[in-house]
Amino acid sequence: MIKQKWTEEELNFLKNNYQKMTCPEMAKKLDRTTRSVQYKYNELGLEKRRAQVGEIVKGWKIVKIYMVYDGRQNISMADIESTIDDQKRTVKLSLMTNKLIGYPDRRRPDNTIRNTTHGMSKTRLNNIWLGMKNRCLNPKQGAYRHYGGRGIGICDDWLDFNKFKDWALSNGYQDNLTLDRINVDGNYCPENCRWANKIEQTINKRCVQNFYIEAFGERKHLIEWTYDQRCSVSKSNLEYRILAGWEPERAITQEPERRHKLNLQNWLKLNHPNIYKEYQETV
Repeated sequence: MIKQKWTEEELNFLKNNYQKMTCPEMAKKLDRTTRSVQYKYNELGLEKRRAQVGEIVKGWKIVKIYMVYDGRQNISMADIESTIDDQKRTVKLSLMTNKLIGYPDRRRPDNTIRNTTHGMSKTRLNNIWLGMKNRCLNPKQGAYRHYGGRGIGICDDWLDFNKFKDWALSNGYQDNLTLDRINVDGNYCPENCRWANKIEQTINKRCVQNFYIEAFGERKHLIEWTYDQRCSVSKSNLEYRILAGWEPERAITQEPERRHKLNLQNWLKLNHPNIYKEYQETV
């Protein structure tokens, strides 16, 4: 393999940046191998200025410099602390590779702060926002056919999380509520959305009929009655009883028959309580 000669531009780049960049970084910029850069680096007699305790570089303050033996060679290490973030976390820096050791995500705090968009990426509200976008904008999402596939979209303002967050916090957002569209065929926008509990969300569905029951002086939806403490049957059982002509109070409160466990005593107790009482006295 023929070695390429170093041009004046490459040598000038090497001389101007050897204090700022590592050998691998310079090799990548110059499209050369790291070994060739190191060889030329030594040939020119370039020496990096040694770091000093108390020096601040890119938001990092050098607290301590020491040597560590890793089993093969001595490595120059430094304890540094950030002067940008509030935690003042002290981490280790390898002066040989210029890599952080012991920082949780291997990123500098100044980069973390600079790359932060809104600081709520792991919150429930952000997950709700992402779920809304996925359902309406991502054809690969399982529920897309029920949302974006039916033409349901998102208003332009809500494509920005900060604007969605401002609306949510000013319109009654709570951790036990979910985002609900008032008109199930409408878009996600401030005029058509609210924060609803589980019962309200269940009632406001395309597949749910307007099935209201009047009992105990109250008028509630079928689903609301199934969540009532006085109700002792399931939704389907209650719907069957009402359609069969049962009295609403009896349909809601009467325990369902357990036919697989029904014996003579249970049958008497359920259908003929007076006879069952006489039977109990004779036993």
